[in-house]
Amino acid sequence: MITINLLAPGRRRPIGPTPGTMLAFLVTAALVGVMIMVTIFLGTRAGALHRQVNDVNKKMEALRPIAQEVDRLEQTLRSLQSRQAVLQALLSRQLPATDSLRALRTVIPQDVWLIDLATSGARGVTFDGYTFTYRSVARFMVALKDSDRFRNIDLTTTQKEKIGERDVVKFQVTGELAPVSAGGSNSLPGLAVTAPGGNASGNPGAPPAGTAPTRLVVQKTGEAQ
Repeated sequence: MITINLLAPGRRRPIGPTPGTMLAFLVTAALVGVMIMVTIFLGTRAGALHRQVNDVNKKMEALRPIAQEVDRLEQTLRSLQSRQAVLQALLSRQLPATDSLRALRTVIPQDVWLIDLATSGARGVTFDGYTFTYRSVARFMVALKDSDRFRNIDLTTTQKEKIGERDVVKFQVTGELAPVSAGGSNSLPGLAVTAPGGNASGNPGAPPAGTAPTRLVVQKTGEAQ
């Protein structure tokens, strides 16, 4: 079939794509190319991020045992700190035996000797000992009251006994340990506890013959020493 265009040359439709069509094609191709490049870039970036996430996860897995160990150590530290606080609270209520025993040197008369010193509760203290007269017991109690270490001194029992050829008085005195003032000093002279064959000042005494060796025991009530 033969087609003959009878229109005048100026009014004939151009053969082939028009410039507008070509421009639209070129713009579409450019947009497609840009989208492909963006897609490739985003894919590459996503792959890199995915690898980074995997690396971070691996590092976290490697650090997990360390973190668990740190948590365990922190729990142990908190437990030890709690125990330390409880221990310090208990120690703050205990009888400071060393300082109190040192203070006894200045309050025990020369004719009084102790056979037992025990503590009870937070600050209770009991003195058991021997002397020759009730006046010596009274002097001992007055000396305890006048000291800055003991308070609420009270006579529990007194009993006449005979040791060898000598009459002695066995006594028991109770009291409480007085709180030490903030500005007080705990440095006191050394302790020399009176015992049969000696006295508080360190000079030989004259206890009755036949007395058993004296022991000075500092303990909580009910604890054997």
